[in-house]
Amino acid sequence: MYKSQKAVIAELRELFEIDDNIKNGSTESNGRFCINKKQMQRDEVIVKLQNYFKGVGVQDGYVKVSPITFIITSFEVCHGKPTTVNS
Repeated sequence: MYKSQKAVIAELRELFEIDDNIKNGSTESNGRFCINKKQMQRDEVIVKLQNYFKGVGVQDGYVKVSPITFIITSFEVCHGKPTTVNS
């Protein structure tokens, strides 16, 4: 099942309780999520995303998770297809 980017963003905002965790430094803006470690560790974020996306795809898009986590784990709902790097 594919969902619109708008629907995915809204559901991820709810799943990660963004409105209730602004005080912890977790935010979302234009589909870019920043989840502060005070709210949730990186591995917990990844598991939540994996569970959400079982059987769900982003219509005309994809989700990109930043490979680096210091204070926040960031991920973004992107338009189009991911670019690949040829090795």
